[in-house]
Amino acid sequence: MGSPALPDLEIYVAHVAEVMLHLRDEGHILSPIDQHLIEQWWEAGFPLDPVLRELSERGERLKNRKKPPRGLPLRSLDKYVRKAGESARTRSFAAPEATSPVVPAMQALTSVLAARSDHGPSRAALLELADLPEGLGAGESFALFLAASRRYYDACYEELDAAARDALRAQLLEQLGGAAARMAPDALEQTLAELVRRELRRSDPVLDPAVAWSAP
Repeated sequence: MGSPALPDLEIYVAHVAEVMLHLRDEGHILSPIDQHLIEQWWEAGFPLDPVLRELSERGERLKNRKKPPRGLPLRSLDKYVRKAGESARTRSFAAPEATSPVVPAMQALTSVLAARSDHGPSRAALLELADLPEGLGAGESFALFLAASRRYYDACYEELDAAARDALRAQLLEQLGGAAARMAPDALEQTLAELVRRELRRSDPVLDPAVAWSAP
């Protein structure tokens, strides 16, 4: 069973999924193998924050290799996570250190709310950042920021008129080319959703992690 200090397995998995969605080039959900590995980390009692920090750091390193593993599967990061998790558990890692990554996100929130006080769903997504708990470690804070960022850009997409949404999807489908035809329908929709977010981030980078946040 997981350590009492750990969050529920569902929350643990959701945080890992946010970091991996950010790292991967396509919007695929976690595979059954991914899910199994995460359950093993949780059952081993690996604290969430160092797991997330190790995934972020090692994932970026793997992506920057000349030949990164396709799709960045969790099994390519497993040994690093286990080492970091075991080390944290051995140190009786009871709670993450309070860090400052909330600060840039709050600065972004303040400036955006001042300029977009009449926004609807996307403004509601921004307001989530105001409720980030204090005292979280860098890994957990970053995962929560990524979740709020994803919901913000999803809301921005929904606020576009139908013609603009259709045009954006058509543009991205054209960019995918023949790869789109080889994807299962669910995988294609997930990939399109992530590509839409990234396209919207380019035009409105307020919650782009590369702009508003220094990843752990």
